[in-house]
Amino acid sequence: MEITIAILGLLGVSGIVGTVVSRYVRPKATPLEILQEVQEERTEDRRRIDRLESAQRITIDYVHELRQHIVDGNPPPPPAWPEGLNR
Repeated sequence: MEITIAILGLLGVSGIVGTVVSRYVRPKATPLEILQEVQEERTEDRRRIDRLESAQRITIDYVHELRQHIVDGNPPPPPAWPEGLNR
């Protein structure tokens, strides 16, 4: 039983390592090509994070607006849904 677990663990780790290596180290890829690919991925990740942070700020502002609407005792309907935020 212990040997089976050890073998499965070893196979899992080798699979993860193989995936990481194959993603970043391609045959005949120069270090510059790998660096450029990683930089492009980082740039796209940064854009995605910026979009998510913007949506989060809009959402938090809207939550505050809704809570204030309730605190003020205003009846429905709630304040309008903010532009730029998906429903």
